[in-house]
Amino acid sequence: MPDLDAAISLFHQHLKEDGQLLLADFTKTEANHHGFELPELENKLIEHGFSSLHSQILYSAEDLFQGNYSELFLTVAQKSLAD
Repeated sequence: MPDLDAAISLFHQHLKEDGQLLLADFTKTEANHHGFELPELENKLIEHGFSSLHSQILYSAEDLFQGNYSELFLTVAQKSLAD
């Protein structure tokens, strides 16, 4: 995602009050530089007005992505009512 801030801002703008955003992708690893670092993603979501964040690794395996060990995660965030 070339501009994570712009994407999160757009998601927030288009969600209804109390709406939920679900993001699924791979975590970054030493061998896999695609995807997200979960703490960084969660901080960005909070900065853009999301709350009630929950991230979970759904599946991990060797050879899952581009022949390397990878973890697939799901993050659920709620658009804060105060916005």
